[in-house]
Amino acid sequence: MLDSKGNWNIEQYRNPQVDEALRQFASTTNPAVERQALYQFERIAAEDLPVILIFYIELWYECNDAHFTGWPTKQNMWIDPAPYTFLAAAIIRDHLKPVS
Repeated sequence: MLDSKGNWNIEQYRNPQVDEALRQFASTTNPAVERQALYQFERIAAEDLPVILIFYIELWYECNDAHFTGWPTKQNMWIDPAPYTFLAAAIIRDHLKPVS
């Protein structure tokens, strides 16, 4: 989302230090190096505040099984029901069954 070349960088944020921190994080499996890269990324993001997220990553709670079953759940996340997964709603609808 904040990578200059990221495909979800809809705000067009550009910061070479962020790009380098993300590159370092992605290029290692060393927890100490990962942690350091994330700390750098977090510091810059907190200072620049390029975006304010308005939704939380776990969206499974949006489903209500009072009248229909077959929703993705935290235990069985067979599809990502997030609003930004555009075709998910149609696929989910095809899997729903009325509560008997």
